[in-house]
Amino acid sequence: MPALLTELLPVKVLLMAKDAATPRMQCMEVWGGNTQVERSLELTGLDMWVYSKPHGGAPAGGDIHYVSACGSGRVTRILVADVSGHGETVAELASFLRSLIHRYVNYIDQTSLVQRVNARFCDHLGNGQFATALVATFFAPTRTLTLSNAGHPPPLLYRKRERVWEYLRADPESKRRRPGDMPLGIAVDIPYSLRSVRLEPGDLVLCYTDSLIEMGSGLSGMAGMEGLLALVQRMPMDSLQDFIPRLLKAAEAEHHVTLGDDDDVTLVLMHSTGGPSYAPFVQQALGLGRFLRALVSRGAKALPVPWPEWSIPNTLGGMIPYFNRFWRPGQD
Repeated sequence: MPALLTELLPVKVLLMAKDAATPRMQCMEVWGGNTQVERSLELTGLDMWVYSKPHGGAPAGGDIHYVSACGSGRVTRILVADVSGHGETVAELASFLRSLIHRYVNYIDQTSLVQRVNARFCDHLGNGQFATALVATFFAPTRTLTLSNAGHPPPLLYRKRERVWEYLRADPESKRRRPGDMPLGIAVDIPYSLRSVRLEPGDLVLCYTDSLIEMGSGLSGMAGMEGLLALVQRMPMDSLQDFIPRLLKAAEAEHHVTLGDDDDVTLVLMHSTGGPSYAPFVQQALGLGRFLRALVSRGAKALPVPWPEWSIPNTLGGMIPYFNRFWRPGQD
């Protein structure tokens, strides 16, 4: 029985000043929004750094970011969206996304989530508005990261073994499918492909919004995707804690800009730390009780019930590493 989400913890729990350790997301949390933030998080199998700054010093912007962890910590979901426009429309969409991620927090397969998000954006966006988005799900037992890209700049992947950055694009076979992966809010019946990649310990994934590839003017020109790739490749990898601040500083110096003046800027850096550091069987055994609590408390919290995804990987996810060791001795 998979562990199930019961409640949302207040954001202030994560925003407390850290002392000896980075705050750890656990016990069924959904965190994020569209306001300014600079925060590090610890999840099962992942360390994460989130930076978001609305343009022009505004209290909230058009970039939306969310991170969620299921009850057992096996499933981590990351969403980064760039909505055209600002103000009340974006705030409403941010609230909707929090509720929807709550609903699907225990799903490994993110197809239903992406389809629901697109349908809702089609209902609420108008006058040529749209949103690009990147949805990622990290499944700790297999260290698998699954991505869906809705017209968003592709994330960057760093392989520690090769010490090389590259863009994490769609699989080649996805080109033979019907047209899809368009920005959210364009049409309801849009197919979104999935790209899965296994992260080895030490690998990194960097998600970002388009301000990083559209920065620059005058002689320096626009940074573009190739410019961003060249920039991150030159970045030293000795300290991940301040990787994002150093990257932003280097980008501003190279292109003679101040990021955040004209557009929102958001970055999410994920670092694969290796195997899970939890007791999977104990956590999953508590799932039924958490689900019953969710049924009782759903009315008071006005949140949808986080129904489980009844799939073999989700139900038996805690056993997968042990099966892997049995069939492939010596491999983690």
